[in-house]
Amino acid sequence: MKQTCSAWLLDLYPDSEVGVKLWFLRADGELVCLAHALPVTFYASGTNEQLRALWRFLRRHPLVTQLARTKRRDLFSGSITVLSVTAPTPTAQRRLFYAARAAFPHLTWYDADVPLPLRYTAHYGVFPLARCQITFEGETLLSLESRASPWEHDPKLPPLRVLSLSPDADPAHQTPRFLHITCDKRTYRLALDPPRPLLISLTATLRSYNPDLILAEWGDTWLLPHLLKLSEQWNIPLPLNRDPLLEVEHRKELSYHAYGQIVYRGQSTFLFGRWHVDPRNAMMFGEYVRNPGYGDQ
Repeated sequence: MKQTCSAWLLDLYPDSEVGVKLWFLRADGELVCLAHALPVTFYASGTNEQLRALWRFLRRHPLVTQLARTKRRDLFSGSITVLSVTAPTPTAQRRLFYAARAAFPHLTWYDADVPLPLRYTAHYGVFPLARCQITFEGETLLSLESRASPWEHDPKLPPLRVLSLSPDADPAHQTPRFLHITCDKRTYRLALDPPRPLLISLTATLRSYNPDLILAEWGDTWLLPHLLKLSEQWNIPLPLNRDPLLEVEHRKELSYHAYGQIVYRGQSTFLFGRWHVDPRNAMMFGEYVRNPGYGDQ
């Protein structure tokens, strides 16, 4: 049975079977998790001989759904002839592109390594926490229409459930002993040792409160990796992700040059189905106004 409702876009990431998995938050606080088909097309340019060789290489590839010779406009060269390659899902497209690039390193590739969130949001005109009208049947998204603009000065905010976690000390200087937890207008603390009651209590909180955002001090660089390590050692699953089929993702630390200075960003920890923000590791977090009552709206 088809359903249509208004909801905020909370998260999206690749789904290897269908294309994209999306999480929406309705005004009543209920979550909607849907899969959306998203074929992806990318392009290659080169000499006629190179494109013919690429076509022969790809025509029987199991991940290819369509091959076509077409014209596209290059920013510097103008109109050029390219081979368009379509894959059924973003995951398949990445595998297909890496295989083709390895076999044909001298070709020029277009739209081949665009991050999925950017590709999807540009295609459908949405953005994080955009208010949308969605039509779905079962767990399949049938249509998506943005009902918001990123330029709104005072957008209506979604009813985010926020869970705040904060160790009682900076892990870089001393070993924390307690974890302060705030959720649902209630603050309490848990001892970090012994691990078993800590993990059991945190698991119960995550399942009962089911936060949309985990706001964790030193969450990227220490807290969440530490909790996941304890979870593995004690064989007590910690449902940091809403999506039980995926593991928590970690990205390496990096340094980069911006506005005349070297900026260091520690390891990042990403969740699927909910957000994680580390105020100690998020660039310019302290420059933005924090609304302490946001999670209660």
